[in-house]
Amino acid sequence: MGASITGTAPSTCPGLPDAIPQGCAAIHDDGHACLRDGWPFAFRGSVICLVAKAASTSYKLALLKSAGVPGFPDDEGRFSLDPHGEQLPESVDAHEWKRLVASGPAYMIVRNPFTRLLSGYIDKVERHPDPRKWPSSFTGSGGFAAFVRAVVEEPPATLNKHFALQSAQCGVDAGMRLVLAPASAPVQDVVHGPSPVDCAPDPQPTVARYKVLRIEEEETWYPSLVCRLQLQQAVSSGWEHTHSGCFHEVGSCGCSINCSAEGSPSCRAAAPVRTSSPIDLLLPRYYDATLFRLVANWARTDFELFRYNSRVALPPPLRNSTTASTLLRPLRYID
Repeated sequence: MGASITGTAPSTCPGLPDAIPQGCAAIHDDGHACLRDGWPFAFRGSVICLVAKAASTSYKLALLKSAGVPGFPDDEGRFSLDPHGEQLPESVDAHEWKRLVASGPAYMIVRNPFTRLLSGYIDKVERHPDPRKWPSSFTGSGGFAAFVRAVVEEPPATLNKHFALQSAQCGVDAGMRLVLAPASAPVQDVVHGPSPVDCAPDPQPTVARYKVLRIEEEETWYPSLVCRLQLQQAVSSGWEHTHSGCFHEVGSCGCSINCSAEGSPSCRAAAPVRTSSPIDLLLPRYYDATLFRLVANWARTDFELFRYNSRVALPPPLRNSTTASTLLRPLRYID
């Protein structure tokens, strides 16, 4: 399945609020190497954009480890530091950035809007309450239903990135172009085009393009992305928080991914397989039919742009004539 969305970007850069800028996020001239959610950055000849609650923490840690940034991991092999707002050592100047985004590959990792919003609620309201990130009308009471209604009512300009639409980040709402390649297509096959909006003072109007990587289909694109970004050494070991000790074990690759001189994996990626995950099992506990419809309508742009199905299978007590029986694919991450 493939699709593209094109448009001309305005002359201003889209932005979403952070409660407190961290590290390089507080510095304007960061060399396009700052790990900020929802902002594109350069890494080893590619443009990458990670959004909150779509495995952004995990992939930031992998990038920082691969780049040899001190503290990732620490001397005991633990990832105890917060990667958000960290600066990658391979910064690029304005000229190189424009050249890179005009001709290099670009990637954006996204997540199903239903599970992403629930993950944000569980993380920032239930497990680690952070009222600074909550929608302005949400007081912490009323449960998930009150939270969803507050998110929907919050103006996009003030909604925190953990809950904001993915289509309002990474320059998507500035007229970027999305390229959704078939799941079997190698990550290297990137359709070239004009670049993402250069988030600097008075950026030139441009058109952007990313290859969209749905986290639910990680099994299909992970080996190719690892080779493209030269992460094979960093991800093969040292991740004892996973069952295998590596960042991700996939397909015939296992934990070790060998890359050719051309940057292609020597093993095959796995075909998508549905397995249960904690966030899948929690959906019926938090959502009812009304909330599913409310989020589906609010996040319609996300569902359409990133080709997610906004109709889900509900347990028998929640089904009605307006819902369909389409299963959500599972997720590995709740971060």
